[in-house]
Amino acid sequence: MYNDIEALKFAIRHLCDKQNITINKLATLSGITQSTIDSIMKGRSNNPKIATLNKLSHGFGIEFEEFLLIIDSYQADSKNPPIFESVSRPDRVILKTASTRLRQLRQDKGITLYEVVKATNVHRHYETGSYGMEEISALVTLADFFDCSVDYLIGRTDNPSLCKLDSPDECAETLCPDCGNAVK
Repeated sequence: MYNDIEALKFAIRHLCDKQNITINKLATLSGITQSTIDSIMKGRSNNPKIATLNKLSHGFGIEFEEFLLIIDSYQADSKNPPIFESVSRPDRVILKTASTRLRQLRQDKGITLYEVVKATNVHRHYETGSYGMEEISALVTLADFFDCSVDYLIGRTDNPSLCKLDSPDECAETLCPDCGNAVK
């Protein structure tokens, strides 16, 4: 099913570590044999069946779709993600910065990739930079969701806070209490 079995193996290792369970425990929770999981982990099974992946997701206590998103995110993080081949170097840096910061914001909130996708309707590959620069609306939507600025996401500032001063009267030659930037 996946051309990158390494992504599946990494996802299984990561989720086992995160949930502090062994491969043997995962097999028990999933209702599949330990030898099936061992075959995947040792590369003897390069094309696991959907039923196997579904059972694994239930063993981890997550929805099948979320499990696929997790696998996809590791697969897209491979050495040559396709989106980076089609954009210029400066745009690649912006996409990489944004995807790294978005992943960190999500992890800081303690929410899953699936939860963000469900809440924002933004394509699931936002964390891997697999959205084009023409889709700036995705960055705006994600910035709103994470309560940060687009400038923070694309690396123009290291401060994720949004200035809360909206009114021109309030902002006349003052400093924003959230970010410390001068505002007019």
